[in-house]
Amino acid sequence: MGFWSENETISRSSARLRPTSIGFAILLESASLRMRAALSPLTMRSLEKRAAYCSGDSFETIRGMEMSKAKSSGVSLTIEDAAIAKGMLSRGDRQHDVAAWFGVNGGRIADIHTGKTFGSVLPVFHGLPPPGPYHSPKKARDTRRMLEEAYKDLLEIVQKFEGRLSEL
Repeated sequence: MGFWSENETISRSSARLRPTSIGFAILLESASLRMRAALSPLTMRSLEKRAAYCSGDSFETIRGMEMSKAKSSGVSLTIEDAAIAKGMLSRGDRQHDVAAWFGVNGGRIADIHTGKTFGSVLPVFHGLPPPGPYHSPKKARDTRRMLEEAYKDLLEIVQKFEGRLSEL
């Protein structure tokens, strides 16, 4: 049985090669067009990703699909925010909950927790927000809508009640 005779053989061989090894790059480059067509799409995608990693290019660039980054949220943490975040973490809050409170990605809170950013900032223990978990913005919006509807209903009831009192 030859090396190129079965797709599984290629998958097993490529799994043993490191993405940074020259052997892997040679394996991918030496595959004939006929063999590439015979590979399953997932196997071919895996090979292309490893080749992209080996060459230092992004996978999207290799496939000819330039991808753009998402727009920045514009939310950045201040020194005061970092001190509060450290206090919340010291209190035992989950990183996910702290990130939700500030509206940032959990990775930013992890950077603060490990000292990668704001390493010299000391935690604050007074005036911390209540412990999480916190409601999502969607949940808060839905709750606000429900309260607004209840308020309108209550106003209608009060107006009807006042109307009946004036009749007496």
